[in-house]
Amino acid sequence: MDLFESGYVVRDLETEDIEEIVEFEEENSPLPWTYNSFLGELYKDSYALVLEKEGEIAGYAVCWQVLDEFEVGLIAINKNFRGEGLGQKFMVFLIELALENNCELVNLEVRESNIPAIKLYKKLGFEVVGLRKNYYANNENALLMTLELTDEEEES
Repeated sequence: MDLFESGYVVRDLETEDIEEIVEFEEENSPLPWTYNSFLGELYKDSYALVLEKEGEIAGYAVCWQVLDEFEVGLIAINKNFRGEGLGQKFMVFLIELALENNCELVNLEVRESNIPAIKLYKKLGFEVVGLRKNYYANNENALLMTLELTDEEEES
């Protein structure tokens, strides 16, 4: 199912979205982003995006482009929308966004304990390229993962 054919819309994050997203972050993330973190992204040269269906926030992401590299800083799917494969579809959308912007790499960090996310990223072709020990505030390690974008990704 294509994101857009199934009624989902990707749009820019707006100030009015932040409270709801922060509430979701606090309930679901061991290291939640704060209101000010999201607010700050509105004033940076970043991709702060909301995945929405019929006015309800299904997910969100914050990404940055530095030269020919695309960094996924955060991606999350609302628990009410899980089980539909949205995480994968949203990641594919972000990869396509990176390709459209002539990026050669997509990078991300993921908590070492986040096995479902790691499996998804590997399924999409990401490879573990490094480890940041005690990276997160709770001293958990971060895996650094990279996807090299080639003509193969452009064709799929």
